[in-house]
This record gives sequence, C-alpha cells and structure tokens, in this order.
Amino acid sequence: MANSNRSRLLLVGFGFAAFLAMNSFSLWGFSTLPQRAFGAGAASLWCSSMMMGNVASFFMYALAAALVPKAFDRRPFPEAAGLLFAGIVLLLGFYLTDAEAMLFASGILYGIGTTCCFICWEYVFALSVAEEARKQIILGSVLAAAPFLVYVLIDRQAVLLVMLLLAMLCLASLFACLRLPDTSGAGHETGIGSRSVVMKDTLVDLAPSLFCLAMIGLASTMLESGMVVETPSFIGRGFIVYGANIASAVVLAAAWGALHRSTSITKAFMVFYPLLITALLFFPFLQGDQRMAVVFMGTFGFTLFSVVMMMSCIDCAKRTGLSLAVAYPLSAGVLYAFHHLGSDIAGLMAGSSIPRESQAITAAFLLLYGCSLAVFLINGRSGAKRQASVVVPGSDIVSARCRLIAEENGFSERQSEVFDLLAHGHDIPSIARRLYISENTVRTHAKKIYASLEVHSKQDIIDLVNPTRPVA
Repeated sequence: MANSNRSRLLLVGFGFAAFLAMNSFSLWGFSTLPQRAFGAGAASLWCSSMMMGNVASFFMYALAAALVPKAFDRRPFPEAAGLLFAGIVLLLGFYLTDAEAMLFASGILYGIGTTCCFICWEYVFALSVAEEARKQIILGSVLAAAPFLVYVLIDRQAVLLVMLLLAMLCLASLFACLRLPDTSGAGHETGIGSRSVVMKDTLVDLAPSLFCLAMIGLASTMLESGMVVETPSFIGRGFIVYGANIASAVVLAAAWGALHRSTSITKAFMVFYPLLITALLFFPFLQGDQRMAVVFMGTFGFTLFSVVMMMSCIDCAKRTGLSLAVAYPLSAGVLYAFHHLGSDIAGLMAGSSIPRESQAITAAFLLLYGCSLAVFLINGRSGAKRQASVVVPGSDIVSARCRLIAEENGFSERQSEVFDLLAHGHDIPSIARRLYISENTVRTHAKKIYASLEVHSKQDIIDLVNPTRPVA
C-alpha cells in the first residue's frame, strides 16, 4: 500500500511539474521567456492571444458545464491533447514563415489547451484523499523549477523542442493519472459532478472567495507591471517566479503537514492580508531594486492562491455537490482575468500624465481599498453564518433529541442530518436544497429512517422527538 501511494505521488507530482513548466512559457508572468524565443514584438502578440484563449475558455467552460452538463461536465483530455499539439504545429509554422497570423492562432489554441489541462489536473487531484492531493501539488510545484535550468542553457531554436517534449510528458502523465483508481472516498451523495445543487445559492456562497481571488490577481500584476523602475532580467524573473513557487509550497507544506491546518481561499486571504498591506504601505517609499521584494510578495501571493484554489474547489465540489467543471474554471477564470486586468491597469497608469512615483502610491491605495473590501465581505459573511446558526429556544432541544435517537439507531452523518430536518418539519424538496443533494437521495435516507424507527410519516417523527415525550 505504501509503495502504491509513493508511486502515485511520484507519477502525479512529476506530471504536474511538467505541466507547470510548460505553462510557465506564457501564463505565469514569465513574459521574458517568449520574448527570448520570438523577439519583443512577437512575444507581445503570443502572450496577448494566449491570455485571451486561456481566460475566455475558463469562463466559457464553466458556463457550458453548468448549462449543458451532459456534454461538458467531464474531463476534457482529448480536447487538451488536440489543442496543444495544434498550437505547437502553428507555432512551428511561425518559426518557418514568420507569419504573425499563425502565431496569433497558435496562442489562442495553446491557451485553450492549457485551460483543458488545468481542469484535467484538478480532476486528477480529486481522485485522491485530501492529504495525498496536497502532497502531489506541493511536489509538482517544487519540481517545476528544474526545467528553468534547461531554459537558461538552450538557445532560441531549441525552445520549441523543449515545449514539445514538456507537452508530450504532461499529456502522457495526465493520461495515466486520469486512469488511477479513485481513493478519495467521496460517496455518491457528495460525488464530484452532481447536478442536484442550487446553483444560485452556491455561487452566492462563493462570492467572497471569488472577490479574494480577484484582488490577489490584481495585486500580483499591478505591483509589477509599470511599477518597477527596471524590468528584471531573464534570470531574475526566473528566480522570482520559481522562488515564489517553492516558497508557497513550503508554506503550504507547513500548514497542511506540520500544523494540520485546513485552508480555504478566505482563510488564506485573512492570513495573507496583513503581509500584503504591509508590502503595499512600504512600496511607494522603496526605490529601484528594493521594490523587487514587493514584486516577489505579489507573485508569491498569486502562486499560493493558485494552489489553495485547487484544493478549495475540490472541497467545495464534494461539500455542496457543485460540479468541479464549474467550480474550478470559474475560480481560475476570475484569478487569471484579474491577473491580466491588473497588468492593463498598470499599463494605462504608466501611459497617463500621473508622475511615476505617484503611480506607485495610487496603485498601493487602490489595492488597499480593494483588499479591505474583501476582508469586509469575509467578515460580513461569517457574521451572517453565526447569526443564522443561533436557534430559537426549544429548537436546540429537538436537535438534541434527534442526535440521541440517531446515535441509538446507528444513523450515518447524512441520515442524522435528514432526520433532524424531518423532525423540524421540512419536506423532501426543502431538505434537498438545504443539504445540496438530490430529492431521490433524501427519499432513500427517509425510507431507511422510517424503517429503523418503525414509523410511517414525517408527523410520526415529529411526535417521536417532541420534547414532551420521553425517549425510550
């Protein structure tokens, strides 16, 4: 068993590392790499087309999976393979002909293919228990730094070959990983991809997390684009990006492994918020290379939340029944869209009449305002949940008797929840909405509860747990 878990960890970790290394060619702020390969003008066209394809496809896939689940609520591996190889073929055509139309089309296809790969890797991590999935992500994040040494040593002509090799390695490992047995222990009721979910209510619950991701995306690029006096060199950018990768892996390994703390997007934001606002307050007063420390903080936040987002979406899908093909593309789309929006805002500020140093102060205060709004949303939602959890006198007595009866009859956790709601007078549709499960699942649990308690209706259950009647 231990050898099997170790083999699974290595397979997923190495495959994910290959994907991250391939992805760093464009979407992780590593713009100097395409510039080194194609030249400044072509690099701008490649990156912009890649961004368009990637961000748009995230949102479109989430929408399609929500509206047409039979067609899109799945693992898009065939699309990922086809789009990546089509993008590389067109990129080769650009190398041979210098036709910018081929480069633009290549960037679009490559960006959409990258989106499909991200979704597939999310499904791979969902196949393992949370503890193993965290180890896989951390290992992949650390190992992704190794190909950077290859990029440093190779010349312009060999970049395409390295991209092709990484894409083949990524797809081969992804193909194998998607066929691994499901050891997550997620049952039918909380299975990923369940359609028995109130989409509006779930998206409202996700709103604070999405706002946090938006602010992290803005901060990571607004601190960098147009704010630093000198653009970091290829080597310097590599140390920032992969250094942030490794730093986030170390922090999460400590939180998940040593401290045994679960993390969510909002929890991580509340911890990261003091560090971020401290960096923003000092940012306008730093000069030249000193600002690189703040840039590193922004990049670190982006990589940290990229990892936390993957695990949070899996937890959300298992907890609420929201499809993973909706939860993850939506969250990633928000993060990447605002990541690129921050770059555009910084570019507009750089081209405006605002003095250079005033731009830094303006950016810092805009981000402080946005991050403070995110904290306000988190605290407001937490307060509302605490208030909703307060029960009226007598209701806690009914719940206590329900727990006692459930323990005496050996009810499962889900059966206990259904039993408690039945005792409080809820009908089948209401229970399904509250627990984010299907009505058929509620009926199945209700039948088992009726059989165990030898009752025949909801009213019998209400009478059974009535506080005036002693429990047998």
